[in-house]
Amino acid sequence: MYSGKAAMELMGTWQLSTIKSENPTFYQNSLGFFPFPAIKEGKGNPRDIVGTVGDNSYVISSTCKSPDEAFALMQYMIDDTSVELRAKAGRVPPVKGFKTADPVLQQILQLVEQAPSVQLWYDQYLPPSVAEAHKDTSQALFALSMTPEQAAKTMEQAAKDYKP
Repeated sequence: MYSGKAAMELMGTWQLSTIKSENPTFYQNSLGFFPFPAIKEGKGNPRDIVGTVGDNSYVISSTCKSPDEAFALMQYMIDDTSVELRAKAGRVPPVKGFKTADPVLQQILQLVEQAPSVQLWYDQYLPPSVAEAHKDTSQALFALSMTPEQAAKTMEQAAKDYKP
């Protein structure tokens, strides 16, 4: 895209900070984006968002033994300086009421605000060992080095092997 030989790239908002740091002129003058087009008569709401929007989210488990300390750590990790640096890098920080003058980030914020739901990546819901199996099988499927049946068996075994 930087050279002008590609019209577009199917990618996510996580790439914005890379583009901004690698080629600030392109970021400022040529970068734009749009949501994936809806499929006529398709199911679901085309305004729903899949994936992470922004720069990480933080939660504290209800079983955390030190919730006050965990919250203090979160506050440190997302203080005003952190928010400023993340926004400057082209990231959407995980804070309520975030405002920006950056037109690209503003467009992302508008899409998020209008989204009926935001669904995190599937691997984010899985235990680490099962998530790794999911990512490995997905990659193998796209590389055509594994059949769907093999992927299903691998995922089933990973789920069986997982011990909470």
